[in-house]
Amino acid sequence: MKWTQKRHHDGLEVGFWKHLHKMRVAWIVDRIRRELSLSSDAFKILDVGCGDGVITKHLRASFSEADIQAVDIDQIRLQR
Repeated sequence: MKWTQKRHHDGLEVGFWKHLHKMRVAWIVDRIRRELSLSSDAFKILDVGCGDGVITKHLRASFSEADIQAVDIDQIRLQR
């Protein structure tokens, strides 16, 4: 089985990986918030290499007012 056929999200729900994933999402959201504090304009977020959309889901929850787009080259992961 190709690694892309496995659900990425399932591996992020246990043990060390769950903690690491939460830290990574928190860092990304914090970084975007710091950049947004410099501007009051409407903004867009592009998640390049989104895979299953795990990070995209968190971005949508944190920045509901943003125009968020996600892209990935792997059709299997995009379908999920």
